[in-house]
Amino acid sequence: MKIIIMIVALLFIGCTKANKWQLSGLEINNLNNNLQVTADTISIPFFENKLSTLVYQCKSSSRVYPYHKCNNGVFKISYQGRLYEFKLTGWFDFINNSWDITVRNSSDTVLLSTNSINQNHVKVKITQMPIIELKQFLQQYIDFDYEETSTVLTATLEISFIDNLLITADYLIDNITWESKTAEYIFVDNQVQGTITVNDIDGPIEVELDANIPKGEALLKEVYLNFGEYPINIKNQFLVGNNFHPVKSSFILQSTEKLNVQLEVLDWTNNNYLIAFEVLDLDVLYRGFLASYLEINGIEELGVSGFSKGQITIENNRIKRIHTELENIDIEIPEKKIDVNNLNAKLNWQNQGEWLKSEITWDDLLLAGMPISRSSLVLQTLGQQLQLQEKTQLPIFDGSLLINKLELRDLLKEQNSIDFEGELQPISIRLITEKLGWAAMNGSISGKIPGMKKSGNRIIFDGFLDLKVFDGEMKIKNLSIERLFGIAPVIAADISFDRMNLQQITSTFDFGEITGLVNGEVNGLRITNWKADRLEAQIYSSNNKNVKQTISQRALDNISSIGGIQGAISRSFLRFFDSFQYKNIGIGCKLRNAICEMSGIQNGLENKINTYKLIEGKGIPSINIIGFRKFIDWEVFLDRLLNAGY
Repeated sequence: MKIIIMIVALLFIGCTKANKWQLSGLEINNLNNNLQVTADTISIPFFENKLSTLVYQCKSSSRVYPYHKCNNGVFKISYQGRLYEFKLTGWFDFINNSWDITVRNSSDTVLLSTNSINQNHVKVKITQMPIIELKQFLQQYIDFDYEETSTVLTATLEISFIDNLLITADYLIDNITWESKTAEYIFVDNQVQGTITVNDIDGPIEVELDANIPKGEALLKEVYLNFGEYPINIKNQFLVGNNFHPVKSSFILQSTEKLNVQLEVLDWTNNNYLIAFEVLDLDVLYRGFLASYLEINGIEELGVSGFSKGQITIENNRIKRIHTELENIDIEIPEKKIDVNNLNAKLNWQNQGEWLKSEITWDDLLLAGMPISRSSLVLQTLGQQLQLQEKTQLPIFDGSLLINKLELRDLLKEQNSIDFEGELQPISIRLITEKLGWAAMNGSISGKIPGMKKSGNRIIFDGFLDLKVFDGEMKIKNLSIERLFGIAPVIAADISFDRMNLQQITSTFDFGEITGLVNGEVNGLRITNWKADRLEAQIYSSNNKNVKQTISQRALDNISSIGGIQGAISRSFLRFFDSFQYKNIGIGCKLRNAICEMSGIQNGLENKINTYKLIEGKGIPSINIIGFRKFIDWEVFLDRLLNAGY
């Protein structure tokens, strides 16, 4: 493109002030009625580099002055080590200072025309020019294999010379298909069209660029773009100095009138930028720009709506400050059991200086299936630190989570930490289990939540998690959660419980009534994608002379079915008894590879491998339940335990 502008400038030697030009080694020869004009070098206004080896030839023409006409001229010129050749037709009248000239390149893809009627004006028409013809110029700025692309350029340029160089152009770049060597960046059948204005005044060159991308597809690392569905418009205004180095720039990106991003370069030398954005509909941002990235990271379908705007300040190529406003945000991620209704927020952050306040409010919030009613959080942030400004109570079902302390440090590092202290104030277990689609359980859950630490995608709880469940106490230690909202979340823990009310537990599952208290532990528990795949559990009765220990006929039959016997009680005379007394109950399971290795009351049997005692009876009649199926499919075990059906 630059060499075209130089050719235009050459046509104006006769009408430009002489003190702006320098020419050396000029020779004019006429051999056999063929004119040849040569020059060693020539310096032109507006361009810092000299042209060399200028040659002009015109067959069947010997007159140069005062009138020259040529129908088959050839014009050659060397610039930056490359020789360019053009075809020339037209005439010059030096006496009357008039002319009418047309210049074409060798492939006829570029046509340049000028005449004395509009002596300070030149037209350039580019028709289906393969981009490879501009390789010498473009490869200084864009590095890719020009031979491998079929991209073509069509454009109409208007070039004016008065006191400065002014270029205006309409352009169309078509068939943009290209893939980077690493395949991280791919463009398929893209099209770019728009306008460009270049104004070369004394000082930096002013450039205004308008680009529309109405078709094609692109893959930018993990981001897939479909410009046919979500076209992009780019407006760019910038100043460039010598060698086309930018001095100042402003950039605007728009898509479907719903997304607007403005970037202003405050200082190119120090990499200082200001980014302002406005998203009138977050669904456009998601579907047009983020869907593929989120899908790779485990979010296959996201429902989102609402409005967002804000500013990002970058200094020395690092983010210094962020301000974001969110209004009327609704988000739904079904597979992650996340639902947000009418979230509003003002988020502020800066890298250094004073702490900045942020506030988040919502009408309804569902996280991992747990509903949190209308609430708000007031936070303060600085650098890689975040703190809860004040104690906060979040309503959950009929209870709440009281956050006494929340501090996050090293937020942007792989090894970051969470300092958390909180309390669960009594929440109905029935409401929790109904929400999760489990069998409804009675009782409530409450207790203190210890501190937490986060490492990568893994959250580790410090100390013990103490809970009140089924009138007893549950203690959870070594609790860790990995990828809670990601793909195949993993929960690991060791659990012990003490003096739980069996009547509350059994009535939860319609198992048949059992009264008494129970202790137990579940060690090495691992839950992957919300299903247990490893554990060692043991449940055993806790004897207390003040608490009666009875078991109903239905419960006896259900426990028998777990051990491999179905309908044992209902087929005997014992069916006439409604309930029985027991001395001990014990059930154990060691889960590996979806198989549960069963056990019963410790030391319950002295012999007989593969049998185990589940219930030790008491009184008259005395009932002992012996299990003889040592290995049970885990899914079958759960079905028998939870559904109590046979």
